[in-house]
Amino acid sequence: MKKISDAIGEALETNPYLQFGFSHRLFNLTRLAGFLRPLIEGRVQNSVSNAAILMNLSRMTRRREKIIPLPKNFKFKNVVIFSDLMVLTFYKNPGVHRGIEKILNRVQSDGRFITVTEGGNEITVILEEGCRDLVKKHIPDVPKSENFSVASVGITFSEKYAETPGLIFAVIEQVTLQGINIVELSSTFTELILYVDKKDARLVFDTLFRSFSED
Repeated sequence: MKKISDAIGEALETNPYLQFGFSHRLFNLTRLAGFLRPLIEGRVQNSVSNAAILMNLSRMTRRREKIIPLPKNFKFKNVVIFSDLMVLTFYKNPGVHRGIEKILNRVQSDGRFITVTEGGNEITVILEEGCRDLVKKHIPDVPKSENFSVASVGITFSEKYAETPGLIFAVIEQVTLQGINIVELSSTFTELILYVDKKDARLVFDTLFRSFSED
């Protein structure tokens, strides 16, 4: 017969709403036990008491608190917005590589914003909207995808978090809870940058500042 703890774990893991509420201790465990009872009985193929489910939920809550990162566990040094960006994705080929190299040199010499991400088949360039003509000059290829309504929300954090599991998860979770789509994501050793639609940038900034700011 399947263990009650295993059945509870399966029920939670297959339902993101239950999983989130349980992980963040949003539920009254006694009421949650009653709600889960028919689900658990269906999985263990036997009658189960509310008390037995409640006992297992309490144990699981204590275990999860040790491994699931919460916003309170992280504090950021700085959160900044950079607006009026565009995101262009090209199929990777030598011509695009050469064009991006020229664009990179020019943009960096002007002290302007640019980020380049290269995958197995594509290259994505994120830079200021004012650089459209520069891109057309050096990359004749038609972009596979383009977005001209993007802003970045950049986060600077302490080096002590570099090897702490869950930092990126905690950030993305807070943004996702606001119903905001993350267009792109990039990072360095102590920086994390989220790219979102310009209309969402202020809400992302406020959400992350209130959740993670050291002040």
